[in-house]
Amino acid sequence: SIFPLPIVELGNDTSFCQGESTILDAENPGADFIWSTSETTQTITVDAQDNYSVTVTDVNGCVQIDSIEISIFPLPIVELGNDTSFCQGETTILDAGNPGADFIWSTSETTQTITVDAQDNYSVTVTDANGCVQIDSIEISIFPLPIVELGNDTSFCQGETTILDAGNPGADFIWSTSETTQTITVNTQDNYSV
Repeated sequence: SIFPLPIVELGNDTSFCQGESTILDAENPGADFIWSTSETTQTITVDAQDNYSVTVTDVNGCVQIDSIEISIFPLPIVELGNDTSFCQGETTILDAGNPGADFIWSTSETTQTITVDAQDNYSVTVTDANGCVQIDSIEISIFPLPIVELGNDTSFCQGETTILDAGNPGADFIWSTSETTQTITVNTQDNYSV
């Protein structure tokens, strides 16, 4: 009698994204299996780029070999940078890099870059041409502007003085008079600013 060879079909060469895996199945339950990875099970899980082969020996001692090439696509590199802070009224541009990819920001925008001016946690999902996905996020904090109130315009008699106080102890000050203290004493008519 002539025994048929076992049918072993691992499928076409395939590719997937880094971090994913696939199961290779040599089928033929009850046969003996020797994979190029030294595993001896009917199925193996692979997550690395390589050429995988399996030798199947059925109950009749008939042998068949098949192989498959697995390619791994690298994930897109997405680096929005470190969490950052800036003053109220300013803006910053967040750039997801990867020109030509698809972008979905937590703000629903779909461009590579977005301009932000509000405190929030911003994230972006980048899908490259291979369908590989990478996500990054950044926390933006906004510092409120200092409150400076010198008061209403005022008048006083010649020879008198008045004290102007910019408040905000511990801050840095530059007055229109070039003084750098929190308070200044004035005795002349002028428009003072800090």
